[in-house]
Amino acid sequence: MAENELKISDRRENAFDENFILIQDIIRSSNKSSYMDTKKMLSNAQINDWPPFSIYNAVWKHIMFNRKGALIELILLYNGLENKIHSSNTDILKVDVKEQKYKVLFKDINKNLNVDVEFVSEDTVKLPRYSKMFFKDFVLTIVLLFNQVIWLLYSLVIEKPSLPETVIFPSQGREYCIRPVIEYLQNQFIVEQTTTRISWFRNNCGGSWNNVDRLVRDRHITLKGMSDEISFFLKTFLDVYIHRSLERQLKSELSENVNLKLPYTIEFAVNKGLQGNIHSLVHVVMLDDLFSRNEIKRVVVGGNSPRMRAINDICKQKDINVHYIPHSIVHPKELFNKGGDISKMYVSGEFSKQYLQKHFNKNKLPEIDPSGRPYLQNLLNDITENLETGDNKKFQATIATQKGEDRVREKFVRTSLQCLVEHKLVDEIIIKTHPNEDATYYRDIISSYSKEYQDKIKIKDSGLEQVLQKSALVITINSNVGLESILNGTPCITYNEWMPIIPSFPYVEDGPVPVFESETELEMFFNELCLQDLKTLQSKQKSFGRDAYFPDGNAAKKIARSIENN
Repeated sequence: MAENELKISDRRENAFDENFILIQDIIRSSNKSSYMDTKKMLSNAQINDWPPFSIYNAVWKHIMFNRKGALIELILLYNGLENKIHSSNTDILKVDVKEQKYKVLFKDINKNLNVDVEFVSEDTVKLPRYSKMFFKDFVLTIVLLFNQVIWLLYSLVIEKPSLPETVIFPSQGREYCIRPVIEYLQNQFIVEQTTTRISWFRNNCGGSWNNVDRLVRDRHITLKGMSDEISFFLKTFLDVYIHRSLERQLKSELSENVNLKLPYTIEFAVNKGLQGNIHSLVHVVMLDDLFSRNEIKRVVVGGNSPRMRAINDICKQKDINVHYIPHSIVHPKELFNKGGDISKMYVSGEFSKQYLQKHFNKNKLPEIDPSGRPYLQNLLNDITENLETGDNKKFQATIATQKGEDRVREKFVRTSLQCLVEHKLVDEIIIKTHPNEDATYYRDIISSYSKEYQDKIKIKDSGLEQVLQKSALVITINSNVGLESILNGTPCITYNEWMPIIPSFPYVEDGPVPVFESETELEMFFNELCLQDLKTLQSKQKSFGRDAYFPDGNAAKKIARSIENN
């Protein structure tokens, strides 16, 4: 290899070629401090948006994180590559990358660092097309407006009902986080129906909320509300798609704060972050009119999606208290660019409260209530002893997957299987998929193994609690499943070689959960693993789980009282 040439790849098959530097290794060389500083800088970016809420605040998470725009990851990668290029006096980069986001970044590297970039693959570098993204959002917005016209005609016959003082917006698919709380609410409230673009036709929201008053948002539409939505959509089209104002402001912030000019990378990240979100934000706009026509005092939100973040913005402008019941355990990403928009956040105990106060500026945090999490308390009642040494007890190991990039999912599952399939303790392996994943992806991976190993591996896409109770060990990257495993009495370990881009959860970072950051580390753990080690780990984790996540009293009842008293 020429002295002034570097070979860069994101492909696992090049991992053992000493001439290639893996992109994943460059990113991993970034420390947590750099990651957090970058995240904080982008979180605090001064972006001028338009009412009734900030688009940047709403889609910030989708622009920044690795499943969408991946801007934080790409900035860290750029800095790492810049250091390598300067330290080695490189003037030629030979690049073998599969993912489009990396190809886009190398366009900026070519422009900024005066190095020639030669792509091994003949694939061209394609930026996402704004026109394609806009057309999809345009069609969905037209469907939304048509639906609202039906409700407007309906309102000529049936008067619109008034709303109570408390409105609840559950996170779709995570209703179990809020459902126990509303059972203790004594005053009148209403729960938003799961969003549907044909709500005039399908006026229901499933079994989760059949026994409560439901808010069908479009039933409350007015001509002013529709006018505001159309105006918002047109302004968004002009400012975001034509004038590129969000993109330009973000480029300026990056240039002024850290002296980086990444025009292609930012264009990619903004486009990916907005993709599929504009039409749902249009639907939020009508809440500004709806809240103005009703005496709403408090709103309860159950998620951190762009739609929820936009609702928080509207409430802040109207001095409506926002109570946030997150569906996850607690994680730093919950509060970046969000904390000031909510009045109160309910966390799973003093451990979570102290974690947030340790990692965030206390003056920027909302009021944090360590009331506990209702669904975790329900788990406590069902905890069983899972680790047995009897001859008739099958040793079941569970690989808990999560939605993410294919390269991460494949590496996580293949490495975990490699450690488990031939282990003397393991009788059965369960791949427990995330609710938002397609199990077919993992069936394709398993098909590459021998018949003997395939018979040992099963895939389950439901029944998490039953899987955990039968397991003797759970492996995860970073997810709520790890904590639920601990609370079920099942030892948990994490395999995460993608830090800091995929950060650890607090129960891992500050708790007794082993973290293995490389394939070698994980293999060493399993080579030395015995039942006594697992029993010791189980005892430590179970004690930690009960102390950290089970405050005294009924969590659902405490949260309900707090909501109604604010």
